[in-house]
Amino acid sequence: MNEGTLQDTSRQQTTRCANVKVHYWDREDFDRQVGPCSRGSIPVPGYGVANFHYPKSTLQAMLELRVRGLDASISGLQALLGDGYNTPTPKSCSKDPLDVVWEKEHIDAVAAWFDELEFWLPQTHLCVSCNLHYGQFARAFLKGLVFFGWNQKAWMEFDVSCLLMVVQPAKTQYGYGRVIFLPKETELVVEMPVA
Repeated sequence: MNEGTLQDTSRQQTTRCANVKVHYWDREDFDRQVGPCSRGSIPVPGYGVANFHYPKSTLQAMLELRVRGLDASISGLQALLGDGYNTPTPKSCSKDPLDVVWEKEHIDAVAAWFDELEFWLPQTHLCVSCNLHYGQFARAFLKGLVFFGWNQKAWMEFDVSCLLMVVQPAKTQYGYGRVIFLPKETELVVEMPVA
């Protein structure tokens, strides 16, 4: 991998409809990539630990949305509930109308809406600028941290400046680019074609 090659191990594009890209971590890729390897939970930079059991509380729904690259907050989700937007089922034993049960379809509806409104985390904005899929970006960053010296602070702050980021452009206008992270001290040699 240090030779600068990027292997395309995930599908080339994720679409909501024919030619519209999503840059957050979509449900299919998220469940396939994170679920089996997470052992039921994953640390969320700056917030704690998200679990991957359903149904979820409002806090856990917010944590999942953040893991998927969306700028979700408890107050934002509570405002959606107050507006009746895709309202999840209230818990029968609670008198608090915000104490609700979030199913996957509720979280996915909010995720799609947040994506349309561009409620993205800063690293998701980076993915949009570089034409990267957020899921591939997050997996590559975590892999880089694990392979080249775990840095808990870098993960918790999602600080990509601790590694060298190399982006390979997409092969088609409908695909995504690919990214790898290498040790910061890596020197890349670029060979320019002779004109």
